[in-house]
Amino acid sequence: MRSRWGTDPRFYGSYSYPGPGAGGEEAEALAAPLMLRPPPPPLHGAATTAAAAATVATATTAASNENFHGARPVVCFAGEHTSRQHMGTVHGAMESGRREAARLLAAFSGGPPTREGGRAGGRAACV
Repeated sequence: MRSRWGTDPRFYGSYSYPGPGAGGEEAEALAAPLMLRPPPPPLHGAATTAAAAATVATATTAASNENFHGARPVVCFAGEHTSRQHMGTVHGAMESGRREAARLLAAFSGGPPTREGGRAGGRAACV
């Protein structure tokens, strides 16, 4: 299947914008990644297998895992609609892509992610 929206003379693109009374929390909610909680440690004497451990792991939103040690992002969301400061702009789309790339780099390179999605310690994970 191939899209031809770029050649459609009636298509001019679209962008998101905050509605009346919106404070930016909506963008943050849309940007929250789905996190994978690691399985709990096995009980003494309980037989565990990799398959059983995998079924215990659950994907939840980042908001419910703020204080859960060991949770990692498995699905991240980027786009101008997820930028609180630059919603509806190309800059917001680029900024959100960098934010999510930094979040993934921090999660899978061993460093704890910061609120902005970068690596703790003052060194940027993505520029």
